[in-house]
Amino acid sequence: MQDDHALDKLRRLCAAYTNNDRSAIQSLEPVVTEIGKELDRKGGIQEMRRVFALLGGAPGSRTLEMHWDGIGEWRG
Repeated sequence: MQDDHALDKLRRLCAAYTNNDRSAIQSLEPVVTEIGKELDRKGGIQEMRRVFALLGGAPGSRTLEMHWDGIGEWRG
């Protein structure tokens, strides 16, 4: 998966968390879980941290951090 595609999905979920858009959250969380798992397979926690850092502290990113809890070594 390309960074830009993954980041788009991650940003959309962060925005949904910020706006409490339950419908968007419900549809995006499974996709973002798979992104986290793919990043973990690709490069472990270092790769997950690298991509997460690209969000630059976007609103809602803390909730994403908690959502990824338990994927590989990620602890949100």
